[in-house]
Amino acid sequence: MTTKLAEYGRSQRFARWLTSGELARRIGAANVSKIAGRLDWFEREGIIKPDLLDSLIIALELDRAVVEALIREDEEESFREWNKWASQWVGPHLITRLIPGVWMHGAIPDKALSPSDAEAFAIGYAREKQRSVCLVLSRRVSIWVRSNGRVAERIEAAPGQPNQPFMTLRSGSKRFVLDFGCDALLRQV
Repeated sequence: MTTKLAEYGRSQRFARWLTSGELARRIGAANVSKIAGRLDWFEREGIIKPDLLDSLIIALELDRAVVEALIREDEEESFREWNKWASQWVGPHLITRLIPGVWMHGAIPDKALSPSDAEAFAIGYAREKQRSVCLVLSRRVSIWVRSNGRVAERIEAAPGQPNQPFMTLRSGSKRFVLDFGCDALLRQV
């Protein structure tokens, strides 16, 4: 997903008849192909590190006020899109911790779909199975319950801050869940 800032950067590069490699050289990159790849990624996905953006502004002689205005517009659009996504109803469900980094999704019984009934179910389930669980009430709100049935915390999601279990590897740039989701398995555990 590109951004207005990325489209602006690409249009300014094209207006100067520069390839990504030539722009990387103009920036003064030691590793031209690496920086050219990052510039291509920026133009495709709209993701760029602040120091590279500063170098890009200087190399293309961009107006900082325009860049800052585009950043604000992109942030506002991103928040609107996140808010739209977060407002979609997903229904409550339970995520059970099997071992560190491995979680299993499962359904909440139909009789426990209200927030208070779902919380009571999650507490009882965690205590009975001696497993930590995350009760996801919506894409915005979750309740984390320890294996002894005590509520550890209530989390409200925000852009870039999920309220469900995830793992990161090394640099922390990618989040993922190793999930063995099976409703029938959850009820049998």
